[in-house]
Amino acid sequence: MGTMDNSMRIEDWKPELSIEPTNICSARCSFCSYGKGGDWRKPGLISDDVFRRFVELVGKTSQQNVSLSTAHGDVLCHPNLFNMIEALNSKGKWVTFYTNASVLHRHELSRLLKCKIYQISVSTYLGNPDRYEQLFGVRDYGQVFTNILKLVSAPSRRFPVYMRMRCDKPFSKVKESDDFRLIQSFVGKKRITWLDEWDDFNGLVKDYDLPEGNHTFKPAILNRDKVCYGMVRKFKILKDGEIVTCNCRLSKDFVIGHIEDVNNVEDIRALPAWHKLINDWEEGRLPEMCKKCSHYQPYTDLANYSRWNIVKDKIRRWAK
Repeated sequence: MGTMDNSMRIEDWKPELSIEPTNICSARCSFCSYGKGGDWRKPGLISDDVFRRFVELVGKTSQQNVSLSTAHGDVLCHPNLFNMIEALNSKGKWVTFYTNASVLHRHELSRLLKCKIYQISVSTYLGNPDRYEQLFGVRDYGQVFTNILKLVSAPSRRFPVYMRMRCDKPFSKVKESDDFRLIQSFVGKKRITWLDEWDDFNGLVKDYDLPEGNHTFKPAILNRDKVCYGMVRKFKILKDGEIVTCNCRLSKDFVIGHIEDVNNVEDIRALPAWHKLINDWEEGRLPEMCKKCSHYQPYTDLANYSRWNIVKDKIRRWAK
């Protein structure tokens, strides 16, 4: 295997663990691959056995923050999500997740506010109910806005909420809306991002699926000599217990084992299928999914990024 930089080799890197609570989504976003053939599995929830096994595994690690992550789906579609968060908190783990917030009202917000949450990101469109429905495939904009407002305005909220805006251009139309201004007053301008370079999900999303205006797809890096950071950054446990190497894409090529067959992270790192993926890449045999993926970054970028994240984590936890 190759090296991260002059001092760190791939085999010395210690990937973190993440978990997929569900692959069910409450939205049908035009700009997403959900429902367009990006997932070969049936929609469903993680089993209790798989989740308990995950808690055992991550509980043995020094990992501080656990991502509840779905390549296709929304974590809030799991009816017992807050039970899962509390179980991870009981092991000393903080939790991060990404959501469209459309079904947040089905959960007891007061429970979430008491949890150890590192951060929540919300993908949305504010200020125009018709455009929201067209882009997100969710009819009740009023309920979604109420969900977001209750979350960000809660007096007892101790964690940051980041707004990931998915909007038509010019963005000024959204920025001038009362709804946007109200949400911004609670989260702050620095925690709002505007996407204008999009993921085409390896061709599943087309130009006409994007919001209106001068939006483009993110250009893919052509030189892929070095292994992608996605192969070494995290091991993700899917809802049915499969262990995969990539958190950005779903492919059977990324399945390297099953959670029932390992006892710790070292067992996962020792799986022959993982080493084969790395070695094949270094010899120029990339998985088909990876050849044109716009998420590609060389693994050598990961060491410096992770060092900066460690510093930020310490600062944030000290501030709490």
